[in-house]
Amino acid sequence: MNITSYNSAGMPGNEAERQKATEASGILNLVGDPVLMDLARRARIHCRVETAIICAVSHYNVFVIAQDRARSGVFNRSTSFVGHMIHGDIDTLIVPSAKSDGRFATYPLVEDGDIDFYAAAGMRDSNGYLIGALCVTSRKPKLNWNLGGQDYLKTCAVDAMKKVITKQP
Repeated sequence: MNITSYNSAGMPGNEAERQKATEASGILNLVGDPVLMDLARRARIHCRVETAIICAVSHYNVFVIAQDRARSGVFNRSTSFVGHMIHGDIDTLIVPSAKSDGRFATYPLVEDGDIDFYAAAGMRDSNGYLIGALCVTSRKPKLNWNLGGQDYLKTCAVDAMKKVITKQP
């Protein structure tokens, strides 16, 4: 029997307030929203990757709100890349090769070969709480990821938050 341990990010000090902000934002009610789905599609194409998602982090879960060529659903926060963003309260996370990164190498999606490259831009509400992210992934590493790609993700994340804030269909 093999036992695998994960390098979970844990919870940030402001988790209770951040959680309330996520719930108050209404993002969890926008699953499958066409505008957000289109933003994910555009991010995937622009960044030349295989998948893109817009996700929200709530309690112990990561909810896929919109996606392009990725699985929909709810995933465990403890084995998520975005959990590290939330814990560190950082606006971007770039992992050129998750297989070579000790934080992520044993994560199921990495071990299964679904993710090697990961990049994300955080989504903050008007009070500055990080409630989710726009993420792109590839099965192959991207050791030459550039700032242009990251800037595009940041722009799309801002656009996604505008949609969340207005909550208009």
